[in-house]
Amino acid sequence: MSKIYIRPLIILLPIIIASVALFYWLKSPSSQLSGRVTEKSLSIESLIGTKISDIKGQKFEFNASDDKIYIMHFWASWCAPCVDEFPQLIDLSNQFNGKVVIMAISGDSNQEEMNVFLKSFPEALKANHFNIVWDSEKQFIKRWNVNKLPESYIYNQDKKMVKKISGAIDWTTEDAKSYFEIMIKDFEKSSEKK
Repeated sequence: MSKIYIRPLIILLPIIIASVALFYWLKSPSSQLSGRVTEKSLSIESLIGTKISDIKGQKFEFNASDDKIYIMHFWASWCAPCVDEFPQLIDLSNQFNGKVVIMAISGDSNQEEMNVFLKSFPEALKANHFNIVWDSEKQFIKRWNVNKLPESYIYNQDKKMVKKISGAIDWTTEDAKSYFEIMIKDFEKSSEKK
């Protein structure tokens, strides 16, 4: 009689273990800042010299020779995690006073939805290093092959992608702050040696 119960258990046990492992793997923080880049580097080099208009009508230009870290952040007003991240990114850009520049690229279908959202964050329109772009033609979303919001790409001072973050993270943690501080210090040290 016990053989009858053992056979299904032997069959079900690996399935249960695999299911639990898959669940925890899918829930793991694969987008944390300390992880390594798992995709081929996406370049912003073709954008260097290109003038991009933000929603305030100001022209923004990527500069190959600046020493800024760029974050290409894709978001939309209907995206609940984007709502949580938005003020954190504003604070991040203010905290590093121009050394970290945010390109907040909206994937909203119409500009009115985005404008209503931005009324909740008036400080975003006042921030100096926080550029909001409405991607009306979805050119940036297509170029970066964004398929999940929010999604962010971090570029170092040499304009090379060093991190892709798919999904929401907490940009206000000590780890996040330390990540950018280390990038800035390393760049400054390497610039001194030149």
